[in-house]
Amino acid sequence: MSPSLERARLNIASEIGSDVAEFTPADQKNLLVETAVAALGGAFLTAFFTGIAAETGKKVGEALVDFIADKIEKLRSKNAKEQDKALEESADEAVVTQLKGDRLQVVADNVEISLSRALTRDGADEDVSIRVARRVRHEAIQELVLRTSP
Repeated sequence: MSPSLERARLNIASEIGSDVAEFTPADQKNLLVETAVAALGGAFLTAFFTGIAAETGKKVGEALVDFIADKIEKLRSKNAKEQDKALEESADEAVVTQLKGDRLQVVADNVEISLSRALTRDGADEDVSIRVARRVRHEAIQELVLRTSP
């Protein structure tokens, strides 16, 4: 995995921090370790990148929320190597959309809202979901700018 994606994943994990239980199924709460939180941050970032590609392809509203929630659920069952590969591929997919400037901000706003709604729907506190989704958006945009800069 690229160093910038690893940094982004760890920054998101840091934002999740002590609120990790908000995003963890009850039967898995005894397994909370640093690597699990980092994996969760990576899953959220992957879902955000794929959401950018999906929103550009015109998934909107509840369809985008469902798409993101499904992506997170599938990623959580994968091992670390599979998650790393999915994160790299999703970042590449987001770059292919060639979104920049105002259009990137509009799409990122929609995906951030959808990610937050997906996290809240899955049981997380709304305030925590909003805060984490905002951080995921920030890290995703930084990564996209880095990958598209000459």
